[in-house]
Amino acid sequence: MTSHLKIFFGFLLCFLCSISLANTTTPPIIIGTIYNLSGSQSPLDQASLNGARLAVKEINAAGGLLGGRQLVLDVADGKTMQNIITAQAKRLAHDKSASGIIIGLSDTDMAVAAIPEIAAAKKLFVTSGATSPKLTSLGPNSVVMICIDDANQAARAADFAFVKLGAKHAYLFTQSDSEYTHLVSQFFKQRFSELGGDIVDTVTFTSNKLIDTKKLAALKKLPKQADVIYLAADPDTAPLIVNQIRQNGLMQPIIGGDSFDNEILLAAIKKDISNLYFTTHGFIDVANPDAKVQKFIADYIATYHEAPTTSFTGLGYDTIKIIAKAIQIAGTTDPQKVRDALLSIENYHGITGVISYVNNNPIPRKTVSIIKITAGKKTNC
Repeated sequence: MTSHLKIFFGFLLCFLCSISLANTTTPPIIIGTIYNLSGSQSPLDQASLNGARLAVKEINAAGGLLGGRQLVLDVADGKTMQNIITAQAKRLAHDKSASGIIIGLSDTDMAVAAIPEIAAAKKLFVTSGATSPKLTSLGPNSVVMICIDDANQAARAADFAFVKLGAKHAYLFTQSDSEYTHLVSQFFKQRFSELGGDIVDTVTFTSNKLIDTKKLAALKKLPKQADVIYLAADPDTAPLIVNQIRQNGLMQPIIGGDSFDNEILLAAIKKDISNLYFTTHGFIDVANPDAKVQKFIADYIATYHEAPTTSFTGLGYDTIKIIAKAIQIAGTTDPQKVRDALLSIENYHGITGVISYVNNNPIPRKTVSIIKITAGKKTNC
């Protein structure tokens, strides 16, 4: 054989080998991911992204999905700005190299900005933490929730106030510039009234601003005093108002929603504040005896070198894990088939509790956790 032929056959062999390798290399499954990694929503969203990344790491280490395909998150920062979220949702929804499955967001107003673009492209949006039950109507065939919804958590707060705390009269404090706060406030009032409770007075305020102290002084002079305060506020504003309520001598138990479930609140409220409660998605704490939660905490610490401080870490983790289960059930990453598979899942034991989809309802049936804060320490009620 001449040297020219040897060179030719050498190149041919390399070419055939490259074709063989290309044919056996499976493409990754790219999941679009929108989280606010800056701005007021970042305490919730960064925690959720950390949980999602931990789930991806575990799935890939176990061999991936659909015959060895690795999961990859295409992470977009919404910056807690609706116009940026809309633009990122459009980009992810039209990425032909991706799966068409998009996850994320922990706030209703943020999710409202993302859903229309995703629904119009007939892709799937699985929100890990946006809690409005109205979201599913914005994309009837495109939106699935992993988290508890506002109607459920606010009703649970009202039940807890009326039955466990024995409260028959309540003050309703509501942040006026948020869809989330309007909804939980409305649902609390509805359920508390159904139980026979009485809303004595209402107080409204805007984000990151103190309440007029004259209004707080007037509350203390009312002939009928509240037994409990329901406080609907976003993550940034909640600690500000909690501190102001206590500084103005209103010592009734305060109950908030899942926006309270972030490390900023614990750091910002005064350490002597007690009788503070909030509803949330789960109790992610070393005090939780659940073996699955304990393993999650240990794995989280091993990965991030700090303990999880909010249930939103568990939401991100559960979102990826349950989507992976749905992909395996569907045998494909086709968004609509994955959605159908998701809605067939019942009694999925996640970090944030047992998740079931009943009668094709994209809002899961889940238990609401109630956490008590006493002098900076959290306990499960």
